[in-house]
Amino acid sequence: MMKRLEIRLLGGLSLTLEEKPLTRLGTQKTRALLAYLLMHPGQMLAREQIASLFWGDFPQERARHNLRQALHTLRQVITSYLIVEPESVAFDAESDYWLDVEEFSRLNAESSIESLTAATELYRGEFLAGLVIKDSLEFEEWLFFERDRLKRQYLTALDQLGDVLAAAGDLESAIEYTAQLINLDPLQEHAHRQLMRLYHQSGNRNAALRQYQLCRDILRQELDAEPESGTMALYTHILQTDASDRALPLEARSRYQLGEILGRGSSGIVRAAQDVLLNRPVTLKLLTSVADDPDAAQKLLDAARSLSRLAHPNIASIYDAGYLGETPYVALQPAIGAPLSEQEPLPLPNLLDVMEQVAGALDYTHKHDVLHGDIRPANIFVGRDWTVQIVGFTLIPLHISPEISLKDAAYLPPELAQGRPPDPQADLYSLGITLYELTTGHLPFTGPTPLAIISQHIDVIPVPPRSHRSDIPPDLEAVIMRLLSKRPQDRYDSAEQLGIDLARIRHQLEGRALLQEAAAPGTSALGASLLARIARGRLIGRERELEELKAHWRRAVEGHSHLLLLSGEPGVGKTRLARELMVYARLQGATLLWGRCYEQEVAVPYRPFTDALRDYIASRPAETLRRQMGAAASELARLAPDLHHKLGPIPPNPHLNPQEERLRLFDHLATFLQNLAAEGPVLFFLDDLHWADEASLLLLQHSPLKALFFSFSMTFTGPTKPVCCCCNTWPATFTMCPFSSWELIEIQT
Repeated sequence: MMKRLEIRLLGGLSLTLEEKPLTRLGTQKTRALLAYLLMHPGQMLAREQIASLFWGDFPQERARHNLRQALHTLRQVITSYLIVEPESVAFDAESDYWLDVEEFSRLNAESSIESLTAATELYRGEFLAGLVIKDSLEFEEWLFFERDRLKRQYLTALDQLGDVLAAAGDLESAIEYTAQLINLDPLQEHAHRQLMRLYHQSGNRNAALRQYQLCRDILRQELDAEPESGTMALYTHILQTDASDRALPLEARSRYQLGEILGRGSSGIVRAAQDVLLNRPVTLKLLTSVADDPDAAQKLLDAARSLSRLAHPNIASIYDAGYLGETPYVALQPAIGAPLSEQEPLPLPNLLDVMEQVAGALDYTHKHDVLHGDIRPANIFVGRDWTVQIVGFTLIPLHISPEISLKDAAYLPPELAQGRPPDPQADLYSLGITLYELTTGHLPFTGPTPLAIISQHIDVIPVPPRSHRSDIPPDLEAVIMRLLSKRPQDRYDSAEQLGIDLARIRHQLEGRALLQEAAAPGTSALGASLLARIARGRLIGRERELEELKAHWRRAVEGHSHLLLLSGEPGVGKTRLARELMVYARLQGATLLWGRCYEQEVAVPYRPFTDALRDYIASRPAETLRRQMGAAASELARLAPDLHHKLGPIPPNPHLNPQEERLRLFDHLATFLQNLAAEGPVLFFLDDLHWADEASLLLLQHSPLKALFFSFSMTFTGPTKPVCCCCNTWPATFTMCPFSSWELIEIQT
């Protein structure tokens, strides 16, 4: 049934109320205001900031007057859908409405043929097509990034649709959608390759060869470049394929050319192979253990097909499943890098980065009702750029028997040992064993027999990790011990929560290491150290975004006050990109300050400033701190008591009423920051500002720094004030979009 108010923003703004079109929407800015409110449903946006967004060049009173007029026009048309208060306004998220952008994003996330087809039909054209607001630079910037983000989603939908239709055997439709993708973005060489394969697979050899020539001509004309080696190899393969060979049915040819044996397990043999049809390497899992049991084999293949719907950058994809002769098989994406079980021990920050990615992948699978069932170092592969890929999803559930191996027993959750069915917390327990082993070099439970190990899982509390390795942070030890709780309900509620804690600990370790390196004497040694840090974890796929952030930083160094809001979905890479910017800024001679806000500590006042100060104090000698802080040291010691240990006893300031003490703290912190800025550029980055406490937001308004960079989650729906309320001016917005499927393929390649 159609919603009462239907709004379309894709292809241009249009509204229908009870199926009747609404056309009296006022000026372009009034229509833009409505669209902006619709894209932030339920968020109470301050009038002052909205007025500045659309009428920033007007005097404040005139800007607010224009806003009142625009709201008056909208209330004449959709009054019951707006929440209008004296100082703020919002579109009512609880009202009865349907918005095409929300439906478009929902359908994209489902990734089925039906949902992707519906999503592509919803995309009638670019977001707010035809809308231009020339005198509102901040709004134009927001509009540009929203258009780019939604177009990327559309191109990703076309890409995924071509893939799933091809896998389903609907080559004609797959060709149609892939060609449409190339039409919109002709420089995407991977799409040209896919279309060549599809034409060839459908028996149209000439069309496949013409597609190569078109791809080559476009690349030469637009980029002055030749096709990639993979494209030319595919062209050569198609060119040399004999017509009689192409006419043979797939069953008459060997689709997979088998290579070396990679391993053996309880379910069968794992081999390297080449997919002749699609001309790509695969890993074949030959399930010999069920070859003589048709019912068991069918159940196993059904489980593989259910896993094939997973699409995550840290999960090895399932390409195909079927039979080779009488043996069932599963064809998987080859794993990148090497398993953790075969690598040297990793530094703690790198290990935590890897475990964060594993937690993110498990969170994704658990939300899709899929369990891994066999988390261990051997099933976690890490590439040279620290990209993680999880393999080894359990197709055949592990049964407890006298034949169970020592390796299987080492990572077995106690509830499985007691015969209870697995749940997401079982994966978290195995991940806890893995993390314990990789941080300490020891398994928590060992024994002469598998059953001896299993009994320890059930009854024995493990030795705390710091007993093996004293430099493990206490917070990390607490995380590991929580994962190894005997009762599932005492572990983390979700892998997402685990990832948040791991990220917090890693940020603390990296922030302290970076500041210690920044404080080291000798510019050349510092540069080499920081460049080595970059080399250990090279940024891939975000080069354009990094260059744009550098440009923002350079404008700040030139003396232009700069507030930058780095926004994006969780896990898109905001914090990693910010770390790269801080390395760049430090190489330019900047002083770095890094603070982070936490969901669990919204009620803790000034937490990001406390962390930033503590790390800075730890990295500087006492003489430097005395010079930079001066009389402000007494107040700053309230935020960071570590200052007493560095400078000795500091006399307290006289007591004032709470409001006056707060203002004194603000003024003294501002004095300290001004002293820092007088000695050279200062970059202050606040991570996850959407979790900031009220006191920190007030303190930000008193910052004298010209370069304040924030990260903010686009999916945040909590109670904290909008980020713009912490600044006296509207911050520039830099939105990071998720990688499309073809970008992920190119990155992995």
